Amino acid sequence: AGDPVEMNQFYLNALSTHGIAIPGAAEFLQMVEDGCTLAIASNGVAKTQHGRIAESGLAPFFDECFISEEVGAPKPAKKFFAAAMSTLGITRPEKVLMVGDNLQADIGGAAKFGLATCWFNPKGLPNDTDIKPTHEVSDYEQLARLVMGEEEWLCRSEKKN
Repeated sequence: AGDPVEMNQFYLNALSTHGIAIPGAAEFLQMVEDGCTLAIASNGVAKTQHGRIAESGLAPFFDECFISEEVGAPKPAKKFFAAAMSTLGITRPEKVLMVGDNLQADIGGAAKFGLATCWFNPKGLPNDTDIKPTHEVSDYEQLARLVMGEEEWLCRSEKKN
């Protein structure tokens, strides 16, 4: 057997070198980047998540990156979402759309903070929870129609300076 701490470090280092974007992600981000403030909200080890984000090629599209280890709280904690809203200068959380694939951490946590939510569910999984997302999409085309069709989402010009 090996040293568990050493094995864990090896795993996290290896994981940080593999960031694979879902097909359509870059095209979606290119479409919305000029009109939206884009941020990553992720649970995990900062070094690993930063490496994965860099490897995905999507980092340049995002204005901010919030990782639980750096924030000091994981999603779905209110502290996580409060830190993100404060850093982004957002005073109207109801104008923010949290898009995520995890009902509990992403959708449930954001909803409790007063954000509109969109469950990204490409596999069409059933929702057997009490968590009810504001929206549900199965691909980036649907997400683009949702985001581009909503003039109510927070634009850069609406952020406090």
